[in-house]
Amino acid sequence: MLSSCQKDIQSKLSQPTANCAPGTIVTDIDGNTYNVVNIGSQCWMKENLKTTRYRNGDTIPNVIADSIWKATTSGAYCVYDNDTLNGSIYGNIYNSYAIADPRLVCPIDWHLPSKSEWSLLCKYLDVNADTAVNCFPAIGVGGYLKTTGTLQAGTGLWNQPNLGAVNSVGFSALPGGLRMPTLHFQFINEICSFGLLRLTPLLRCKLLFHFLTMMKS
Repeated sequence: MLSSCQKDIQSKLSQPTANCAPGTIVTDIDGNTYNVVNIGSQCWMKENLKTTRYRNGDTIPNVIADSIWKATTSGAYCVYDNDTLNGSIYGNIYNSYAIADPRLVCPIDWHLPSKSEWSLLCKYLDVNADTAVNCFPAIGVGGYLKTTGTLQAGTGLWNQPNLGAVNSVGFSALPGGLRMPTLHFQFINEICSFGLLRLTPLLRCKLLFHFLTMMKS
């Protein structure tokens, strides 16, 4: 899962003005820095999380082997194809146990977005989006959020044709691919998949391959 954090804004989430000042830079416990973007009443990180430690300083294990990734019942992360270059571009992939861990992966004042916060983002971008069905139809919403250009043309990271891509709100979603529980790494340059904080048993399975994006608290 790609993971980005959202700013902690508590009851201010429905207010018309986001609360990230222009030029805000977020720093995680490892010293990685992230730009932010205000979208509607929300503030989001523009880059996916890269931390290798929880907020309290404890290490998140880097799990390389597919068999261990599938079997683990504790927090872990990896990078696509276990290639550090992919990690530097797309961020880390975290499993659901890392996301649920009370030690927290997000920097101070930031949190993983909930389903309702993702829905608010979708509705801001498309008032007709059906948030009960993953923002369906999501082609327009996805285009507003993802980066432009294609790998083949040398202008971006998405495979052709990258339909609808305009990145109009500056969210800058990248095609970091997935790590499936049983099928290794797949779909780089084709798919981005973001996590949310709602740990039902089904979602716990789905979150085994997600990157993280954060919201400000």
